[in-house]
Amino acid sequence: TTTTTTTTTITTTKEEEEENPSTLKKNAFKPVHKMFKSKKYKNFKDETINLHTLPTTFSHFPRVLELRSPSQPPIQSIEDGLMKPTSEIKVFDLSGIYLFKHALTCKGQLELMKTCLLDCPIAENQTNLDVHEKVQQLHVPGASWFDEYCHKTGLQVKELTTHESENNTLGTKKPRIEPTQSKNSNDNNTCNSDENDKNLTFLEKVRWITVGHHYDWNTKIYPKDRFTPIHSLLKQVCEDLACMAGLSFCADAGIINFYTKSSSLGPHTDHSEDLKEAPLVSLSLSLPCIYLAGGDDITKEPIPILLHSGDAVIMHSKTRQAYHSVPRVLSKDEYATYFAEDYAHSCLPCIFSKEERSSWCDYCAHLWEHDGEEFVNNLVRFMDVRRLNVNLRQHKPTNL
Repeated sequence: TTTTTTTTTITTTKEEEEENPSTLKKNAFKPVHKMFKSKKYKNFKDETINLHTLPTTFSHFPRVLELRSPSQPPIQSIEDGLMKPTSEIKVFDLSGIYLFKHALTCKGQLELMKTCLLDCPIAENQTNLDVHEKVQQLHVPGASWFDEYCHKTGLQVKELTTHESENNTLGTKKPRIEPTQSKNSNDNNTCNSDENDKNLTFLEKVRWITVGHHYDWNTKIYPKDRFTPIHSLLKQVCEDLACMAGLSFCADAGIINFYTKSSSLGPHTDHSEDLKEAPLVSLSLSLPCIYLAGGDDITKEPIPILLHSGDAVIMHSKTRQAYHSVPRVLSKDEYATYFAEDYAHSCLPCIFSKEERSSWCDYCAHLWEHDGEEFVNNLVRFMDVRRLNVNLRQHKPTNL
C-alpha cells in the first residue's frame, strides 16, 4: 500500500553476496519480495493473508482494534457516505500496523478516484513527468489530463464503431477498447514505467503525484518553499480514518501512486519527515495488491497481505518506520483465478463489478445519470488496469 516520498531501499550487490554468503540469510525481507514479484509465482491463496476471509481471531492478529464509539462526535466521512459506519468496519492490529478491512463505500472509492484523476494532476503538484517534459505547456489549457485521455479513447471508439458498422450489417456489437499498454514497461519501478511511450496520454504516463510538502528526490529532503494544499477530500478521509483509530493526525504531505499491473514497490522505510512517529495513512483503490508488512529491520520476515479496493493501512508510532513493500499488483484475471470466492463478492464499486444497473447502489446510479455514460465508461476503462494508492503523512508539527 504504502508508496513513499521518502524511502530507504534495501540493496544487496552480487559482489557483496559472493564475499559474504550469509548476507541473503540475514535479509529475510528481500527473498519474500522477490518470490511474490515473480510472474511464475501462483500460490497466492495459501501464502497470503486475506483480510476479507479471516476468522474473528487469527494468529497474526491477536486483537481486532476497537474503534471510536458511535456516541462520540460524528465522523464527517461517515456522515458524507464516504466511509462505512464504525460498526461495519473491522480493523486488524498487526503489532501496531492497523489494517482496515473495506472501510470505503462505493461513493468513497469513486469520489477519491475522481479527485486523483481530475483534481490532483495540476501544475502546482509535482509528478514523475516534470523531469522529462514540460507537460503543462503541451496539453489543452482548461482541460484536465483525464479529458485528454477521454478524447483519445473517444476517437478509438469512433474508429472501431465505424469499422463495425461497415462490417456488421446489424451493427449491434459493442466495441471494446483495450487500455493502451507499453511495449517497454519496467517491472521494477512504479514511477518510470511507460512514461516515454509517445502513444500514451499524460495521465497514462503518470506514476506518482506529490501533494502538500513536496519531496525532493535528489536531495532526499522536503524543501521549505515547495508546498501546495492537499485536496480537502483526501485530507478528510485519511484524517477521519486516523481519528476512528484514536490517533491524532494532520496530513500535510503525501503521494498518489498510479500502479499498473506490472508495477512494484521495493522494500523500504519512510523516514524523512520531521515527525518520525506521526501516522501514515494509505488507501487502496481499484486493483488488489500484495502488501508485505515487515518489522524494524530486514532480518524479520514480512507478512504478505492481500489488499482490496477500499482497504486502508495506518502505520504509526514504532511501526511508522517499519519495512514494507508492494511486490505485486494483481490484474482482474489474476484476482479471479487465485481468489475466486473473493472475486464473486468484489469490494469494487458497483460500476466496476455489476453488469446489471438495477443492482447498483444509489450513488453509482446517480453517477451514471449525473456524469453520463461516457464519463463512467472512461473512468472504468482507465481504472480497470490500475491501482491507485493515496498515501498521506504528517511532516511538520501542527503549531508551525
